[in-house]
Order: sequence, then C-alpha cells, then structure tokens
Amino acid sequence: MTRTCTMVLLLLAIVMSGLMAARPKELTVILKWNPNEKQSMPVFETTGGVLPLMIADVSDKRDRGKQIGENTEEKVAVPVYTVSDVPEYVRGHLTAQLRAIGLDVSAGDVGERIMRPELVEFWVAESDRYRGSVRLRVSVTDSRGKEIWSALVGGVSDHFGRSLKPDNYTESFSDATQDLAAKLVAVPGFRAALAQKP
Repeated sequence: MTRTCTMVLLLLAIVMSGLMAARPKELTVILKWNPNEKQSMPVFETTGGVLPLMIADVSDKRDRGKQIGENTEEKVAVPVYTVSDVPEYVRGHLTAQLRAIGLDVSAGDVGERIMRPELVEFWVAESDRYRGSVRLRVSVTDSRGKEIWSALVGGVSDHFGRSLKPDNYTESFSDATQDLAAKLVAVPGFRAALAQKP
C-alpha cells in the first residue's frame, strides 16, 4: 500500500469518526407552541346553543416516560426526551385551540359538560421526515359524572426538516395538537354531547 493511499484512508477514518462523534446519543426538547401550519377552522354549528366545556387534567397513559420521540436515520436510534409537563402542554393548547374554533372552554373539572382526556400517544418518529402523533382517549360527562360520549381521537403532522432539531419536534407536536382539535370538533358525537337540549 502506498503512502498516499494510507494517508487517504487515515484522513477518511478521521472524518468519519468526527461525523459519528457529532451525532448526539440523545436529544432533550423543551416543549413550546410552535405551529408550522395554520389550523383549519371547522364550522361548529351553534344553533340552539352549545354548553360550556370544562377540560379536566389530562391523565398520562403513555408507557415511555419522558421519551417523546426517536430519530432512526442511522443504525443506532437517538431517543428524544423532554423535561416539560406533557399532559399540561396538551391540556393548555387543546383548550386554546378549541377556544379559537369558537367553543366556550376552560380548564377545570366542574361544570355542565366535562371532558376527561387520557393521553395515549405523544410521539414524533424522525427518519427522512418528522411524523408527529398526539392521541387522546376522550370522554364527555355531565355534571353528575354520567358519560355522554367517548372516543379515541388523534391528530398527526408530517414535515421535512434538518436532523435532530428541537424546533422541528415542537413544530410537529404543535401541528398534531391543532389537527387533533379540528378532528375532535368534527365528530358528530362530540358536537351532540355539547348541544343544549330544547
């Protein structure tokens, strides 16, 4: 082997080890509201009146703890974590999105209509794109605790972005939460549960 060939191989090995060292073993994301897309505003029929809705604390039913995503672009996956309060993030922004759609919504667990959400998924899968998913098991009860309606509702997002960027993760969660709110109010059973009875 010539000296030039040896030098080229050595240089290549140094470059490759530098690239591998630059890739983090994990990523921590601070959750913030960072939507990339404007929410489509579904029409919510209010003829006859709509009851105010209280949103109770979100019960976290996920089984991954603080992990909220994963980058699988390379052979060794990079886990993504957060130190933020995920259930409170979902509750706060779902409340804001439902208000933006036109509903009378507040955080609380006492009222004529109470939504009790269980968080079953809050995840971004990053490979060639960022694919986000936020899913809730939702029930709406009356003031006595009788269940009126329940369903599993989810929102998704799909974006291109540079690898392992916290802003791309927060963008994905924001857009998926917007999508969840829009899909929730489009469900006839949810609308019926909030309707004022004549």
